[in-house]
Amino acid sequence: MSQRIRIRRRSGYSTIPNAVIRDTSITAESRLMLCYIMSCSEEWVFYREKSMEILGCKKDKYQRIIRELKAAGYLIIRPKQGADGRLDGYEWEVIDEPSAHDSGEQAGNAPQDVVGASSHREPEKPAPGEIAAETGHREPEKPARR
Repeated sequence: MSQRIRIRRRSGYSTIPNAVIRDTSITAESRLMLCYIMSCSEEWVFYREKSMEILGCKKDKYQRIIRELKAAGYLIIRPKQGADGRLDGYEWEVIDEPSAHDSGEQAGNAPQDVVGASSHREPEKPAPGEIAAETGHREPEKPARR
């Protein structure tokens, strides 16, 4: 049995691509955040606390959602430099079709990272309890106090 849906719009609505709403590669929370961001005007100033309040999430969830949107290619955040050369906030670029943006970056337009992934170094001193990569040595455990 099919149902017909009628939508009555009274005022102030946004056009959001269906692909964004139906993208199951990201969580529902991330899709909600993306729809919220896309519903705002070009002149909109993003305030993290206000967005967290509207979406009903805390700092950890907010940061996870932003990381997920960046990893999926929907969001690019660039530092913005002021006239005096200091950090003057961030510029957010929201992409409604991340695969189209990726193809442009493959053509050589991608921002390049100064430190490549191949130059990853192991820490000089591993965290307590971790096995050191060079020696395979593990620090002895301390006996429990009673």
